[in-house]
Amino acid sequence: MVALGNFQIWSKSQHRDEIIYDTFTDTDSLTKRSRTKTSSGRKVYKIYESFNRKIFTWKKEYIKDIFHKGETNAKYADYLVFLLQEEIYTLTETQRLWGVSPSTANGNAYTIEGVVIPKMPDAGEEAYLLALLKAWHALCNRLGKKSAIIGCPAGYETDPKSIFEKIYTIGGLNYIKDKYDMVYIYKYPPTGKANTYGYRAKEFIGYWRNTLSYNGKINYLLSTYFGTYKSEDVGSYGYDSVFQDFKNAADNGADIISAYPSVNMLNEDTLAIDRLIKISKKYQQQVVNK
Repeated sequence: MVALGNFQIWSKSQHRDEIIYDTFTDTDSLTKRSRTKTSSGRKVYKIYESFNRKIFTWKKEYIKDIFHKGETNAKYADYLVFLLQEEIYTLTETQRLWGVSPSTANGNAYTIEGVVIPKMPDAGEEAYLLALLKAWHALCNRLGKKSAIIGCPAGYETDPKSIFEKIYTIGGLNYIKDKYDMVYIYKYPPTGKANTYGYRAKEFIGYWRNTLSYNGKINYLLSTYFGTYKSEDVGSYGYDSVFQDFKNAADNGADIISAYPSVNMLNEDTLAIDRLIKISKKYQQQVVNK
């Protein structure tokens, strides 16, 4: 049966027995709101990122600082997200999404965790991304932690193969497939158009499981409504469409299904946690009654 997860911890009210994977998107929540077990004694798996798209850069000093930050806080976590940041792709794709200039990577080669991060721009972005993926995995191995990666773009490609090869490159994608312990998958539809545009859980999970033969854990991120940002109007309020998203993910091989705290991110409540549990119970009952 699929496990349940939190994505972002705003309150200890999210500490529910049914939820055993907690993703922390900031260091303060990780260190102050984490739990080792549920109240019934089940192990809770803690996944750490430190999301801040406003300051991310490819500068050597910043990258090294991220590795140091991961090591410093690894004692609190079971998984460390690549560069402690979601949606970090090739230089070109990260620029498209976050506006981070590829030129911030330019400079002489340097070494992290025994891996040479190549001279840029000479080496090219595939070699650069692959080196960072290897270095992060080496860090996780040295610390006895599992490696995770979070990312699926809003999307302008229609084919999952094209989407993932564009954001990670073929070499990077194959390395993630072979070495990383967890990948997060998601795709938010425009608000109110879930039935038309879909969430694509079946296609995306199917690509990782069947085309790539990925054997690690797939953590599917259930949609919520993002009306918080001026540039975004995506997700769903609707219980029925979110239930269908859950069902598509669970039916097609997700190991974990995680939800943001809030049904509407503008509200910053924790109502989506109750909805996640309710949906999970409904899904389980449907499976039993088949």
